[in-house]
Amino acid sequence: MQEGRQQLCHIRFAPLLDSVVTDAAISDLHKSYKQDKQNDPGFTTLNTERVPTGLTPMPEVQPAKEVKPSDLTLSPKPCDITQSPFYNITFPSRSTFTECDLLNQIFFPRFWNCHPMARAENKPLLRDKLMTLACVMFNGIYPYCQDAEKVTAVLAQLFAGFGRLRELIKKDVLAAYQGDPAAKFLAEVIRCYPGLTAVMVQRVAHELYKLNVAVYPRELCELVHRYTAIDIHPGAEIGEYFFIDHGVGTVIGETCVIGSWCRIYQNVTLGALHFEIDSDTKMLRKNYKRHPTIGHNVVIGTGAKLLGTPLLSSRWLTRCHTRAPHRWRPREHRRQLVGAGGHPELHVGVHSAAPGAGEEGAQGRLRPSTAKRQV
Repeated sequence: MQEGRQQLCHIRFAPLLDSVVTDAAISDLHKSYKQDKQNDPGFTTLNTERVPTGLTPMPEVQPAKEVKPSDLTLSPKPCDITQSPFYNITFPSRSTFTECDLLNQIFFPRFWNCHPMARAENKPLLRDKLMTLACVMFNGIYPYCQDAEKVTAVLAQLFAGFGRLRELIKKDVLAAYQGDPAAKFLAEVIRCYPGLTAVMVQRVAHELYKLNVAVYPRELCELVHRYTAIDIHPGAEIGEYFFIDHGVGTVIGETCVIGSWCRIYQNVTLGALHFEIDSDTKMLRKNYKRHPTIGHNVVIGTGAKLLGTPLLSSRWLTRCHTRAPHRWRPREHRRQLVGAGGHPELHVGVHSAAPGAGEEGAQGRLRPSTAKRQV
């Protein structure tokens, strides 16, 4: 294994990675593995309540504070590209998405042909797999930091939370299984659903984003975007039990905040409405709140465009429809609560893209229904 590490990492950096994978990190993952029944890898030990109680209140929408990069970040100033600190750096090849394959094997070993690794007596196998991932991630982060000790410190913090991340991703699996009538098996969700893959990678990238790692978290999310057609920025904050169904064309912006038990369908945009200009640089301003905040138990239907910084309160269902002059259907039919099974009392918001709806309607204004419907 040492030879393999040296092939992945420069030989002088390989010894530093021995401190990345700790015994505590391995124990946390094995503790998570043990919670899956050996004869039923269906996560039956999870809470199967459709709507959990005691959800954390959604935060109020406030102007985002300016981000202060830590010493882990190398943030280049706008300049001539030949003067960029990255101009002569060698970057890792991106012909394959190795990180995604390794994360699948670590988080769901029984579904990706790594069954022995899930057994407590086989900790060396898990350690080797984690070390392989650490080498790959080291190669991804190092070009932007150029400080091997700081990179290993970041990876050690990331790997220490893998047990907690796995439990969070298992809840996403359960949300997909309970929220899609086409899902017959949890193995189907884990191995087939692009939404789960995109969210899994984003959750890992978000941890790196919070540690102010430059560029690499965005690389991870853009690579999974290439494979799933789902674009989630690593800065987006996503709650528990999150499910993206189908997902093609879905975009979630950097400053989005999404609550628990939310479901999003294909071609949904949680984007920015307008941009501010920095008076000093004359460029678009960065690091401020630009995207929506979504509450708990919200279903966002196909094609919905939520732009700007509105607060969409909990227990909403949004639908998007386009007016077809020759096939106009009754309002009651257009507001059918399709795909909202299991959610509590939901307020219905109609996203109007109809001609003549006005500029606000075209930009994604929600028109709440005066009635509540029980589903």
